[in-house]
Amino acid sequence: MGRTFACALRQDGTIACWGDNAQQQTQAPSGKFLGLAARDGFACGIRSDTTLACWGYYANLFGLSSVPAGPFKQVAVASWNACAIRPDGTLACWGEYGSAATPPGTFTRIAGFYGPGYDYDTMCGIHTDGFMACWYDGAASIGLTVSGNFTQIGGGYGAMCVVDAGGSVSCP
Repeated sequence: MGRTFACALRQDGTIACWGDNAQQQTQAPSGKFLGLAARDGFACGIRSDTTLACWGYYANLFGLSSVPAGPFKQVAVASWNACAIRPDGTLACWGEYGSAATPPGTFTRIAGFYGPGYDYDTMCGIHTDGFMACWYDGAASIGLTVSGNFTQIGGGYGAMCVVDAGGSVSCP
């Protein structure tokens, strides 16, 4: 979900978007997709051939429509940048702050967030060894690293939470 619009992946792999379309963010490209993520005025998705597509005014404004070459298995967006996980677990990040914010290592899941309590457009991910790390706006890290055996991560406006292997939720 974006701030004023939403997109969903249909069972047949096509995307449906609705809500505010002031920035063309509900005009999803045609074709089949495997996953998607949305934020303020744009959305990105992984096509069925594992390449990326981003759409909406902010995608053009912040360089998000110039996606890196695939293949990818997950995509996440924050307000001005996006990151995607390659099949080998490495990341590609692009947009306003782009690859300057891409941390080393391999990841299983990523999520983006922004809002009250956070001063930056932030991306967080779960490393393959289970710990969580966050990075923002062209910096390698905001110093937030949480040890644990995390399996899922989610972010939104002003919130980011992780789920550990035992099913417990933590929102650092």
